[in-house]
Amino acid sequence: MPVVNVSSLRTGLGRPDTKFPATPPQATAAELLRILTNNWGLVGTQVSRAEAAWLLELGTHANADQALLGELKARCATVTLGSSSRSLGFDQWLASIGGAPAPTPTPTPTPTPTPATGGLTGRLLPQDASKVVSTASHDITLASSQGGQVLPDFQLRRRDISDPEPRATIATIPAAELAAIRSAGDFKAKLTTLFDANKAYLLADKAALLQKLPEADRSNYSYLNLTGRRLEQFFNEMQRELGRTSLSGNEAKEARKAINAAYRDAFRGRAHDFDRADTGTYWSYGHDAAFVHVFEKMLEALPPNDPKRPYIQNQIDFIFAHKYTPHGNVQEDDIEGSLDLVAIDKASRHVASMTKDSDNSNTVRYEILDVNGRYAYRDGTQYFWEGGRTQLSDAEVNQLKKTPISQLTFRRAAANEQLRQSFRYDWDGNRMVNANQIDTGWWGHCDIKALIETLLADMGKSRGVSEFRSDTKKTTEFSREMQLEALAALLNFDDVYRAQSGSGTRRFGETNFAGGRNDDRPTTMSLSTDRTSFELPIRLDMLSEKNAPAKLLDVNAAFNPKKADDQNQSFVDNTDVRIDPQDPDVATMEATGRKLGGTTDGYTFDERGRPVEAKVRFEIDPTVNSGTKVLIGTELTDIAGRQLQRIYFDPASKELSVVDTKFVEQAGKFVAQEGSSRSLGKLRGVSLGKELEAGDDVQAKLAMLEEAVRTGRKIATDSSTGMQVWNGEIHGIRRNLEWRSPDGKWERESVTIDATFGSGKVGTYLHKLDDEGRIVDSMEIRAAVDFYWADNPRIAPLISERGNWWVNRSMAERGVVDLGAGKMASLGAIQDLTDLIYLGLNAKDGKKVFTIVDQGKRYVYADEAAWRTDVDKLKNAGTGGTGGTGGTGGTGGTGGSTGPVNVARQPSASIPDNDPAGITDTIRVDRDGKVKDIKIAVDIRHTYIGDLDVLLVAPDGTKVKLHARGGRERDDIVGTYGADLRAIDDLAALKGKDIKGDWQIKVVDLAGQDVGNLVSWGLTIDPQ
Repeated sequence: MPVVNVSSLRTGLGRPDTKFPATPPQATAAELLRILTNNWGLVGTQVSRAEAAWLLELGTHANADQALLGELKARCATVTLGSSSRSLGFDQWLASIGGAPAPTPTPTPTPTPTPATGGLTGRLLPQDASKVVSTASHDITLASSQGGQVLPDFQLRRRDISDPEPRATIATIPAAELAAIRSAGDFKAKLTTLFDANKAYLLADKAALLQKLPEADRSNYSYLNLTGRRLEQFFNEMQRELGRTSLSGNEAKEARKAINAAYRDAFRGRAHDFDRADTGTYWSYGHDAAFVHVFEKMLEALPPNDPKRPYIQNQIDFIFAHKYTPHGNVQEDDIEGSLDLVAIDKASRHVASMTKDSDNSNTVRYEILDVNGRYAYRDGTQYFWEGGRTQLSDAEVNQLKKTPISQLTFRRAAANEQLRQSFRYDWDGNRMVNANQIDTGWWGHCDIKALIETLLADMGKSRGVSEFRSDTKKTTEFSREMQLEALAALLNFDDVYRAQSGSGTRRFGETNFAGGRNDDRPTTMSLSTDRTSFELPIRLDMLSEKNAPAKLLDVNAAFNPKKADDQNQSFVDNTDVRIDPQDPDVATMEATGRKLGGTTDGYTFDERGRPVEAKVRFEIDPTVNSGTKVLIGTELTDIAGRQLQRIYFDPASKELSVVDTKFVEQAGKFVAQEGSSRSLGKLRGVSLGKELEAGDDVQAKLAMLEEAVRTGRKIATDSSTGMQVWNGEIHGIRRNLEWRSPDGKWERESVTIDATFGSGKVGTYLHKLDDEGRIVDSMEIRAAVDFYWADNPRIAPLISERGNWWVNRSMAERGVVDLGAGKMASLGAIQDLTDLIYLGLNAKDGKKVFTIVDQGKRYVYADEAAWRTDVDKLKNAGTGGTGGTGGTGGTGGTGGSTGPVNVARQPSASIPDNDPAGITDTIRVDRDGKVKDIKIAVDIRHTYIGDLDVLLVAPDGTKVKLHARGGRERDDIVGTYGADLRAIDDLAALKGKDIKGDWQIKVVDLAGQDVGNLVSWGLTIDPQ
């Protein structure tokens, strides 16, 4: 899409008239799009010069992006000018009013490939909506067109299986037989006869039915899908046939009752087996260290200066700081040992140290340490130079500069690095460093494993990918496990999006969840007095009937929303509880007048002054009127100051009181010092809110079970109890009718679940039926498992909908997607990830796939010999093209081992407007030697170079200012410093410096409005 150059156009066209809104200079791309959308109606098909000027100003704004330009082009395609009725295309329209495409690139960087070194014979990997692969149950799309550009886009669509033997009608009752049906009994007998006559078709032999399907469709999914649809058709036809009889009134109701019962029974009494997919344990790593390895491998494959690197690194940083738990547990006061990682400052990448005052505090702060630019770190009482165990001298310690840091992350330790044993970090984000070990054995992201397996996307036929990149001349191996991890990592981004304009979030995928997750939450005990009310967490294990403290109840059954009779043949609503509409997994009970007991679920401080869990036994018995005060709860008030409040209940006075408690050090140990007691008033009321283990979201559970057995759609489930919740795919469901009342008003069925993490789990449901045999209410007497779920997520970095852009929230928060200058690079990194996924899902023959990444494109080879031929061709061609989207590699070489060094890059990247961070680009030089003379070629396109500072940084850190806001209103800096351009600083400062290393150019725009691009730059270095 061209950008309009209106530097000499606006004066001639004139300013917009008053009916057009002013365009704020700092408006974001989303705001510009909203301005266009809200005001397009002001522009008619007869475009005036004022209207044209407004449209041009909007389209050439510094923050205009592809979405806005795409909207302009789409809408201007039908614009006519003056009295002409001719429809003009966008470029024609621009020309008609004096506009012309700008000579500079669009604001987002695009690859500038090196000329091709010869034709490649591989198949070009699709990067559009044709990037689709199929599993037995789903079509998976990995790209789509969004706002005029193709973006990575993971979408799912459940497959429809064509019936190989479709029947327009399965069964009818001949007209001659209709007159003989005079009662519900007659119809029921006919229904049974017809079902038995067609049973071989309705419940066909699986092997025989699948043999009639294409080989790719021979699956349990197809069998369940086809038989379910056949049964649905048959019983719909029976409802129609009933309407053709003369039955009416109660007889018709009884007949409909027979149809409904027979329909349910048709899916009972037999196993419903689902296709199995097995990703293995947590991919190839055997423990919860997933998601990071594929990104590390992707980073390793890229050239040193590839613009995609920062976005991949941001993802690795996020994983290391929040998800990487290789030992199944985390000890927050020994975080480096727990994670086998080194703590670093995310911004500078230098090793982080705790401040000294953090050693014995319950809150921790961090800093980086340096002496004249050489970095160090602290380990206990000793200081070492970064990268090893060389200790600082006392004099060097005294010179340490301490710089606070705001964001901590981690990296892998180098071979010569030693992990610190006392480094502390709040890993779980609860505002304190836990003294107790955090069990993360359940932190396995088994929900993602289960989702992959329910989609049958386990890549079982993949044998990995060999990837050669022409820009590095290196081959990288990605195993099947890496490809699985790529898919898991993509799904871990979730499908919640926020508006680019900043207002609101939404989910684009489909989430199906039935039943509350049983994650062992404490019971909430709400207490009210004549003065106040408050809430405490407890672990409830004793509860009596109301006003009958001696009669204890089954705690779990007491909170079920329904009560069954002793024989489980009927139920009524449990009027003692209500379901919280904000949290359907919680049942609330009025507990005033009940005896209750359990343990507190709070915190205290141990003898070392660390916060630890406090589990103290207590009872509240309304019949007891004497005894000492009972501790019923604690609340941390000042973690750093080691202060909390203790809440007591006095059985004699029935009063609640609070005591401020501080832990102070005595004889090397921290002990509690209670202050004075403050009365909260007499206890008037108690209510309890308990997490349900059965009886929650019953209708949704049944609906998911029914859909699974009737359509073949796999679902996942929890297959464990307590805090350790394990998600796994369901392998089989069996529903059995246990009992049906003679009047047909009640029936009880069992449901047996076989799943990844548990088999033979049986639940029981009791159903209440209406006069026509339809289920109108159900009670879950016993839960086979805690919940069922089946998601259809949509994962993309950006989604365009009706002109509005939505950005993936987790990608944005992790810094994986960039909406600014690095947009194309960040999208390219995600595209590389989806390429690996596509190749893994598309593998059908159990053979390795071979690919070449060259000039921003990926070529796929089924034949290794052909791949090696093209690899050798690229290796022998000298300089390669670009390796991938989002930036370019060096365009020159180093000039061999003698003679001048000539290197160049074409980043074609926009310079952030009025931003002191600017843009930095790096060229890596691999030649040894010292600088004798140096020239710096630049092509910087900018409409007001008086806004710019340009700085060159040598590998050793020497800085030379090339340009310092000179030139005032002139456009562009194009030329060579040391030849036709004169640098602000003397380039002689670089003489004698090492040639080898990273040379950087930094361009900073220090004023608003005018914008530009760093198109290219390069170095010519004469060695000494």
